[in-house]
Amino acid sequence: MKTHVLGFRVGSVRAAALTQQIDRVLPFEPLMPAPGAPGYVIGLLKSAGRVLAVIDAGKRAFPHEKILEEPRFLLAGAFGGIPAVLAVPEVEGIFDVESFHEPVPDGLPEEMASILGGAVKAGGVDRVLLDVSRMLERDRTDIEVLASGE
Repeated sequence: MKTHVLGFRVGSVRAAALTQQIDRVLPFEPLMPAPGAPGYVIGLLKSAGRVLAVIDAGKRAFPHEKILEEPRFLLAGAFGGIPAVLAVPEVEGIFDVESFHEPVPDGLPEEMASILGGAVKAGGVDRVLLDVSRMLERDRTDIEVLASGE
């Protein structure tokens, strides 16, 4: 059985997330404010009767990367049971995984390396495989409080 990823770009980083983590891809839309939220939470989105925290993938996953583009797409899903939305500048498509590379590539900052599931070759290019569930688990309490409106 083939593994599929959603390929996206954040700054110069080509990344991917497993398609089973992503429920839908939406164009960026105006967000509700999220006062007091951590800097990587750029707002709240009401979707299907739920309020979801919108996480800027660049600010959260790649804090050392200089990112000039604003997010243009929203990747909604329940990542490890945590309903949330990732905002990314560019979605490149859904690709078959041609090969997996583990461990995480050398030379990455520890904070970034700890949320990666290795790397994959997909769509003809190497991509870091973002483990969105692991990334959001660290932020579970903040995300749940924001979504509850407390």
